[in-house]
Order: sequence, then structure tokens, then C-alpha cells
Amino acid sequence: MEYGIEISEGKIALNDLEEAYTYFSLDRDDKSIDEQNIIGVFQSRLDDAPKQESQMRQALSLIGKDRKSDRIVHVATRSSQAPNRPLCALSLTLSQLSALTSKL
Repeated sequence: MEYGIEISEGKIALNDLEEAYTYFSLDRDDKSIDEQNIIGVFQSRLDDAPKQESQMRQALSLIGKDRKSDRIVHVATRSSQAPNRPLCALSLTLSQLSALTSKL
């Protein structure tokens, strides 16, 4: 088995890295793709398919470790309740939200 990078739990197979990049339609060898591009693709895909969040975060984490990017790894390991998600999860109507905020 070919190994790409080592992490604290062991090694990551090169095959797993390739799958992570393919998941986001990225080319592992294209170093012109920066952190912001990768995070942007992740966020866009997450908005389109929130039920696949766990798999997306795992793939993003592998990419972050491969690129030695603390920023990408941080985004991959953040809670799913990111600042832009909690109100959507509550599914409040505007009148309900207004009633709640008026009590504050």
C-alpha cells in the first residue's frame, strides 16, 4: 500500500487522499488552488447536500492535512452548527422570531 501523509493515528493511504480531492472535483497536484478556494467549494457543497456533512468534513480534513493547512483542518473540524446554520435549523417564521427577540 502506498502512503501519502502520516497523522497521529497512523498513515493515510494515497488512495484516500485522491478520493478526498475527487469528492470535491479538485486536482491534488494543482497547487494553484488555494485554501480559500478549497473552503469555498466545501461550503458550497455543504449548502447543497447538508446530509453528507460528515463525509465532506472527513474529506476536507484529509485535504487540509495533505496541504499542511491549519485553516482547512479547522474548518473541517468545526461544529456543524456554524454561525450561519442555527436559525435555519430552528425553522422559525418571521413573526415567531420577532416575538422572541422582543422579549430580549
